[in-house]
Formats: sequence, C-alpha cells, structure tokens
Amino acid sequence: MTSVSRSAAILSWITLVFAVLYPTLADLWANKSNKTLLQVDRVSEADLPYEVFLEKYLKPGVPVIIKHDGPDSPFTEGAGDVLLENVIRRCGDKKLNLLPPTVRTVSRNMNPIVKGILSAVLFTFQGKTVQQWLDERTARKISFVQSIVSPNHEYEESWFLRSAAVFIPSMFHRLLLLLSRPPYLADLARNDVCKSVLGEHIDEPLLQLTQYELKTLDLLSSSDESKLGTWPSLDAVLRFDDTDKFFWGGAGASSYPLHRDVQDADTFFTMFTGCKDFVMVDPVQHKHLTSLDIPMLHIWKDDLFINGRPEGLERAWRGVLHPGETLYMPGDFIHEVRVKCPNTSNICRRPWRASATRNISADTLALYEDHTYEELVKRSWLYATIDYVDSIIHPKSEIGKQDVYYMSGK
Repeated sequence: MTSVSRSAAILSWITLVFAVLYPTLADLWANKSNKTLLQVDRVSEADLPYEVFLEKYLKPGVPVIIKHDGPDSPFTEGAGDVLLENVIRRCGDKKLNLLPPTVRTVSRNMNPIVKGILSAVLFTFQGKTVQQWLDERTARKISFVQSIVSPNHEYEESWFLRSAAVFIPSMFHRLLLLLSRPPYLADLARNDVCKSVLGEHIDEPLLQLTQYELKTLDLLSSSDESKLGTWPSLDAVLRFDDTDKFFWGGAGASSYPLHRDVQDADTFFTMFTGCKDFVMVDPVQHKHLTSLDIPMLHIWKDDLFINGRPEGLERAWRGVLHPGETLYMPGDFIHEVRVKCPNTSNICRRPWRASATRNISADTLALYEDHTYEELVKRSWLYATIDYVDSIIHPKSEIGKQDVYYMSGK
C-alpha cells in the first residue's frame, strides 16, 4: 500500500469515526453552555379573567396555556376521539394532499439546482427523491392518516441521519431531518378536511372560539382605542388568513423546523387528542439563533428541543399542550411544533392580525428583508455559486429570486 493510499484510508476511518460520534459530541457541545427554556404559564380558565389575559399575555406578547377544566367545559374525556371517529365515518374516503400550503408553494418554486441537490441528499439517506416524497403525500385518503397515527408507529431520529451533518451543508441536513419525519395532515382548512363534521357552519362545542378571542375581537371592532392602542399596520406587507386549520398526526410528525409564519396573525391552538410540544422565541432576539438561508422562508437550524437556549437568548419558552387546553401564541413568534403523542389532533385559529394588538411592524420588516434571495446571495457562498450557475443556464431566469413578500401572497 502506498503512502497516499494509507493516508486516504486513515482519513476515511477518522471521518467515519467522527460521523458516528458526531450526534453525541454535538449534543454535549451544545448543552455545555445552553440553558433550559422558560416554561409556558399554564392557567385554568376560571383563574384567568380576560383583563389579566389582556395585560399579562396579549399586549406584551407572552404565550400562555389555558386549561378548559370548568364544570361546563365540552372537553370531557374521549370527546376528541368521538370527533375524529365522526371525521373518519363521514369523510374517510376523501383524498387530501398531506402537505402544508407553504411546503407545496416552496416545492413548486424551488430553484432547480437546489431541488436537485436536495433530491440527491434525500435519495442517499432515504432512498427517494424530493418528487417521490411529495408523491407519497399527494391525494391520500383521510383513512390513511388514521392508519399511521397509532401507538405502533413510533418515530425516533436515527444516528445515521444525525451523522449526515458531517458530510452535507447544515441547510440540507436540517431539511433532511424534516423530510424523514412521518406524513402529517397539517395546516389544512377545516372545511376542506371534512365540512360535514368540521365545517365552520357546524355548531360543534370543541371548535368554538374561547372567551379571550371573542372579547378581543369585540375590542378590535369597537372605536375605543384605549385598551389596545393603534399600531403601524402590516396590511400592505403580509397577508391575513383567518381560516381555521386542522392538524392530525402521529408521534414524531412535524411540518417545519424552527420558523416564523408568513402571515400576520396571533394564534390559538386548541387540542382535541394526543399532545404537542412547542418551543417559541421572541423574534426580537432572532440574532441569537442560526439562520438557515432559504429564500422565501424564515427558518433557523437550532434544535431548541434538544439543546435548549443558546447564550444570550432569554425570551424563549417551551410547553406541552394536552387535550382540553388552548395555547395562545403571539403571531410574530419564531416557533417549532412537534407531535409528542400518538393520534394527536388539534385546530389552529388566527382570529386577528398580530400587528393590531402590538407594535411589531419594524421588527417584522427587518426580519423579512434579511431573507430575500438577493441578501442570501450576498452572504452565502452556496447561493452565490447557485446564482452564478443559474445565470449561465438561464440568463434571463428569475427562478428562486422571489421578492421579500412572495410567500405572503403579495
């Protein structure tokens, strides 16, 4: 064996050993200085008058979990299971795309070079291309969801997938981990899922707005500005979609990495069955996170579930939501949600613009302008290379060069 071949063999072994040890070393390094996240307040509805909710949570932008545990609560044991049984009975044969709208839009508009690289990575580690991954989640019966959310379908992130971080850029590794998670009925309008059971015209007690939503909507519709004030609007920048969205998945399911939503709306999550784990970060402190440079989206690679708060990040919360509870989350918050239990279902409501209740306009605009395609090309060698190659292949192409507000529908 020549000296060159011996050196190559030694280097290969060192790389392999490092790849095997990488997940443990990465966790040890991250946990060395990181702190646990703040726990979200959990308060019984009977102990949370509206005025307290307004002053302590809504106006300052602080998340809270509200327990609907009063004697008149419709969230009795098994009520959520009955709701799901009715969905299957009435709409089990209905076909849906198990892809959140944002994922569908991004996949359609993804730069072909980026999509090719991501497909190669996914095929190497999962044996499928991006298109095959999309096809697996296209036109699936609702009864299919029922078959994959049971306790028998557990998910655990493998060492093999985590070790891939040694070989591929962090952006593609974070997406690889996400694409490896189970299919998930996520972020679909309740009318589109099963109108006869979940439709907005249905008088189902589990689907009704909380008193906090109703009273805030009354305040916003009144001419009295003393309670909430008047703040700069984001109407011309971000869209506002008040359509209620339905979610149903099994343990391990997740729609997005740590991200900021592409619309301007405060959010209420009401849990029917199972449980979900939330991490949430005040966007004012986003500089303490490590951004994943993906145009059109605002995504960070930090895994706060495993590693906790990095140094300097103070306003970051974690909370697990259970049946009969509602989480209020400020709409401008950076967040990540993972399904923690089998057979987990919930509804997500966005009843008003976040910018109508707090002064978030300047911070939101700064965050969006920091993630334009042009800005990514300036600071990322990967996008600079892709942009250069793309300009040769498509001299007049604007593929991938979406403006800052593309994802908001503007």
